[in-house]
Amino acid sequence: VGLEAARASGSDSQEARLLLARATCLQELGMPAEAQNEAELALSIAETLRDPALLARVHRTLLLRYMWAGSTSLAREHGARVIALADEAQEPVLAWSGHWALAMMAGLTGDGREMDINLGKALRLADELRSPVFRLWTAELVVHYKTAVGEWDSALEIAERTIAEGRVLGQ
Repeated sequence: VGLEAARASGSDSQEARLLLARATCLQELGMPAEAQNEAELALSIAETLRDPALLARVHRTLLLRYMWAGSTSLAREHGARVIALADEAQEPVLAWSGHWALAMMAGLTGDGREMDINLGKALRLADELRSPVFRLWTAELVVHYKTAVGEWDSALEIAERTIAEGRVLGQ
C-alpha cells in the first residue's frame, strides 16, 4: 500500500525507502533473490535522484545483503560507498552503520586488522553522536575482537560494563 501511494504521489524518494524496507524484510524471510531485486530497484531510483543520503542507505542494504550471502568483496565495495556517501551527506549515523557492519564482517571472516580499524571508527562516531546504544552495539564487537586476540581481562571488563549498561538501556 505504501509503495502504491508513493508511486501515485510521484515521491521517488519515498518509493526507494520503502523498497529498501521491503528488501530488508525479504532478506530476513530468507528470500535473498527477491531482496536483491528490491534493493536494485531502490538503487536505480536513488542514482536518478542523486541523493547521497538515500544512496548511502541503499548501499548499506546491499552491504548487509552481500555480507550475509558471503560475497565479502562486494560487501566491502558497498561498505566503502556507504561511508563515503554518508560523509558527503553529513549523515554520521549512516557512516557509523557502515563501519559497524564492516567491523562485524571482518570479525566473521577473521580479518583482525580490518575489524580493529572499523571498530575504532565506529566507536569514535558513537561517541560523537553521544549514542549509548551505538556504543553498546560497538562494544559487543570489541569484546569479540579482544577475546579473539587473547585480551581476556580487557574483554571481560568491557563485557561486564556493557551488560550492565545494556540492561539499563533495555538492550
